[in-house]
Amino acid sequence: PVCEFQVSQWNMKPYTERRERTEGVPNILLITKGEIHINWNEASENGTDVFRQGQAFFIPACLQEFQVQAKEPVEIFKVEVPHLRSVS
Repeated sequence: PVCEFQVSQWNMKPYTERRERTEGVPNILLITKGEIHINWNEASENGTDVFRQGQAFFIPACLQEFQVQAKEPVEIFKVEVPHLRSVS
């Protein structure tokens, strides 16, 4: 365990989806199995992108929400900066 970042693993079944919020921190997603579509709608900008096994991509902190759609069985690792608690 380290305090600088945290890693989580997602396993998704085909044709399932997951909505995620960045909570104001950047994320990196690494696809280790399958293919996904990422959708976002932020202010006046909409987008969709496709990522496959072996690809990684950056989700900026300014993007508040995104949706992941699995097109086949998928394994994803998500790396993010943990929320920092204020020290009194």
